[in-house]
Amino acid sequence: MKYLLSTCFISLLLGAGSADAGKITIPVVPSGIPEAAHANIELSADDAVKLGTKTGDVTLFSFPDPSKLSGVVTVAVNNPPTDFAKFELSVEVPFFWDFVQPQPLLAAALVKEHWNPVMVLGFLGTPYPRRMDGLILYYQQARLAWIYTNNRLANGQANETDLRVAERFVTVARDLAVWAYMVPDDVVYSAADFLRSAPQQPQFRRVLDAVRLQNDNDLLAQFDTAPQSKLQAMVDQISAGLARKSSFDVSCQRANILADFIDNLSPEAKPLTDANMRREMQNYTNVTLCTTRSLASATPTDAGLADRLDASQAVHDSMQTRLMSFQSHDGIRANADARSAELLAQINRLRPQVAVAQ
Repeated sequence: MKYLLSTCFISLLLGAGSADAGKITIPVVPSGIPEAAHANIELSADDAVKLGTKTGDVTLFSFPDPSKLSGVVTVAVNNPPTDFAKFELSVEVPFFWDFVQPQPLLAAALVKEHWNPVMVLGFLGTPYPRRMDGLILYYQQARLAWIYTNNRLANGQANETDLRVAERFVTVARDLAVWAYMVPDDVVYSAADFLRSAPQQPQFRRVLDAVRLQNDNDLLAQFDTAPQSKLQAMVDQISAGLARKSSFDVSCQRANILADFIDNLSPEAKPLTDANMRREMQNYTNVTLCTTRSLASATPTDAGLADRLDASQAVHDSMQTRLMSFQSHDGIRANADARSAELLAQINRLRPQVAVAQ
């Protein structure tokens, strides 16, 4: 028997208005629950994102500091209708959501708070959704099913249902992290840790054999490396910004900041963020292009040019070091080689002139 869960949605649309300003629209859709219209919906952000004027369901936002590549925006439903669970969803809003382009449709979902085995089985019988609002509803259902399940697991007695709930929860969290840059919380990580540790626990082995979770290791690897999708999107948007005169300077600033971020990743984090150096090479190629352009109009009498040339030489040398470690021989490498050669040509053009001027 399929158990139908009562739900309602509070849709969150991230759109863009003018350049350097976006809008967050949060209409309330009661879905047959009149009390949902009175739910306390709070929108908050970290220091990177400035929330502006609120008019009806629409709140404006901006990135006042171009040195910030992203900021976290959190939607919370703190006083849901009776018997429904509170909801909180944090997404890492990247700088390019400021620009005029379609944004992902997000949603906050209100789901019954108190779960039981029948509700868990009903959830597991629900088809996996493909729309973003459906995914977030599914995420909230999976979250509450996992919380109920995890409370049961205190005695270490796992069954097939428990493992399936954990797998579904991590799957939908992975998809939201990739497609909407959702920030997973400790509840999600507890389910991932359970799947990761279950094969090493004797009391779970028989159940794991019975469940035969397909591609379980792949799922955990994909969950761990979800940040790569955001990093690739940032690199692509910076590259697009460099092609526009109006956004060239700020895009160069962001490329340099992103390069510092990648360089400062820990040895543990780097394989999860940029395992094969492709994003690092794409971004540092942008840094090299920016450095070359900054020298294109330079003259020997420019103040501080010698120091600029030394800094530019360091960029070129750093690119050469990266190229020695980069194993690919595709278009990314060819572009990096070309940009590096262009930079060296500018340095060699100016060095003799600076020496004469001095």
